[in-house]
Amino acid sequence: MKSPYEGIKRGCQYLHGFGKNDISFFLGLAGLRDGMVVLDAMCGEGALSQQLSKKNIELHLLDNSGFQIGRAKENVKGAEFHIGSVLEMPFSDGTFDAVFIRNGVYEVSKRSQIKLYKEVLRVLKKGGLFLSWTLGLDEAQRDFVQAFVGKKDKLAGFDDLVRNRHLMTRSELSSDLKAAGFSNVGFPQNSIEYVLSTQKWGKTDFLGDKKKVSSLNEYVLGLKKPASLSLEEHGGDVRLVVSALLSVSQK
Repeated sequence: MKSPYEGIKRGCQYLHGFGKNDISFFLGLAGLRDGMVVLDAMCGEGALSQQLSKKNIELHLLDNSGFQIGRAKENVKGAEFHIGSVLEMPFSDGTFDAVFIRNGVYEVSKRSQIKLYKEVLRVLKKGGLFLSWTLGLDEAQRDFVQAFVGKKDKLAGFDDLVRNRHLMTRSELSSDLKAAGFSNVGFPQNSIEYVLSTQKWGKTDFLGDKKKVSSLNEYVLGLKKPASLSLEEHGGDVRLVVSALLSVSQK
C-alpha cells in the first residue's frame, strides 16, 4: 500500500512542534523494564523508536508502508522491522509487554478503530499496556479540526486519508477502548500541544505549493470556529493550537 507520506520531506514526525522531551514523557508512562518486548505500531519514520532503541528492550517497529519502514531503518538501530497492517498484525497472541501508537489511530476509519484496539489487545501479554497519543478534542472542536485537516488532505492528494481519517473525542476513545476489552483506561495529564500550521504543511504535504497554502487558508478562515479554539493568522500562515490526549490502557 502506498503511504500518503511517500512524497513529503523527512522530519514530518516533528511537524506539529513536538520535541524530544514530549516523546520522553510519553514513553515514560509505560514504566519499561529491561528485557521487555515492545512494539512501536504505525511507526512512520521511527521518532518514538529512536528513543526506545536506547533502552534494554526487544524492540519491534510496524508500519503498512515499506517506504516508511525504509526511513525508520535509517533512523533506528538494533530493532526488528515489519511491514503490515495494524488491523491484522503479523504477531502471535500475547507477544508484547507494551504497544505504542503515536499520531496513528486517527488515520483509521471510525468503523475500524475498535478492530484496531482489539488487535492491539490480542498481541499484548496479560497486564500489558497500550499507550496512545492523539488530539484532545470535544465534539465541536473535533468537527472543526476534522474539516481543517480533511481539506489539507484533499489538497495534498491523500485520498485514503480523506476517506478514512477519523478524529476521536476523549469520550469516544474511552468508550471504544473499554468496548474492545481494555481495563483501567487512564488519561495522564500533560502539557503537550499540537501546532497545526498551514505554512508547515505547505513545506511538507504540499511540497512548497503556495497556491495550496492559500486555498487552505481561505477555507479554514471561512469555517465556523468553536469559541474554545484560538485561530491565528500571521504572514500567510494560519495556526491552530490544540492539546494532545495521551491514554494508557491495560489488558
